[in-house]
Amino acid sequence: MLNYNLPALNQSFYNASSAKMIEEKIKNVIRPNYGAIITKISQLTGVNSELIEAFIFIESSGDPTAQTPYAYGLMQVGLATASDTWFMKNQVED
Repeated sequence: MLNYNLPALNQSFYNASSAKMIEEKIKNVIRPNYGAIITKISQLTGVNSELIEAFIFIESSGDPTAQTPYAYGLMQVGLATASDTWFMKNQVED
């Protein structure tokens, strides 16, 4: 079991099988595909990497092409936020 104490895995929000499915998606899809950049962002910002993983699951279910009319990508960031932080790209990419 991951070391999360987050509503996304809490059985008051999800039944046991749904919580297990979420955990598996984080372990088998999000972490392998985005773990390196999540770790770098965590180190840069001081935000726990498991929280970032959970946020990615909640916002996009790990789909980098996810979008709504006002937000885009894994963390569903708005264009204004993305443009304000564009300079971080070079600091977190390999």
